Amino acid sequence: MANEIVKYNNDLNTVVLKGFTDTELKLFFAVCSKMKDQGTDEVTFTFDQLKNLIGIKKHVSKEQFAQTVQSMYHKLIHLSYMFDDGDTAGEILLFNGYVRSLSEETFTLSVTQKYLYMFNQLTSNFTRFELSEIVNLTGGRRSRLLYRQLKQWRTVGRYSVLIKDLRELLDIPDNYEMKTVTSKILNPAVDSLRKVYCFRHLTYKYSKKGNTVVRVIFDWDPEKIPHAEPAKEAQSQDISELLGEII
Repeated sequence: MANEIVKYNNDLNTVVLKGFTDTELKLFFAVCSKMKDQGTDEVTFTFDQLKNLIGIKKHVSKEQFAQTVQSMYHKLIHLSYMFDDGDTAGEILLFNGYVRSLSEETFTLSVTQKYLYMFNQLTSNFTRFELSEIVNLTGGRRSRLLYRQLKQWRTVGRYSVLIKDLRELLDIPDNYEMKTVTSKILNPAVDSLRKVYCFRHLTYKYSKKGNTVVRVIFDWDPEKIPHAEPAKEAQSQDISELLGEII
């Protein structure tokens, strides 16, 4: 698998990837890696290219693989981004659609023109990581979903999030009690992420109001980026969230 870099605007981390299977998540991040700096609203991927990006080595027929990617794309084109600047608010789909060709073994994905900025000319407020790291994670899809959130704050070393938001971002069932979230979701995900060098000292704790968990705070060793402002890539949480205060 090639050493590809995934890089996108932080706004993409607020988009909930609900219902994606583990393989579909790998494909999603592979697609993101190839959309970087394309400067166009339409990007074409070959079957072999996608297989190589997510490290599929066993034989999979083009029909089987096309069905897997088509399932991922179907979920992808229903993703939307909500915006609200205080005056104007709304919700727009991120992608227009896709076209699959079995004879040419390609998929073509169309990005909504308004959201081309998420993948192009990224100089600040972006999330960046190696595709191989997220693809090779153990622990299933929740470890990958948590990984992308933590990577936004890689030079800060802290991610503080309301539990209601984390439940949505990690696609945690509403009926999971906190003890189940701890044992079946967060502990396995954190154990998996600790196998990645930059998260080897990753820990988390709960912030409570009374007996109710309202926030989860993750801490790890911040990455040092030479010749860059330490928090420039993040720049979206306010200082109260970074300090783990309850608002």
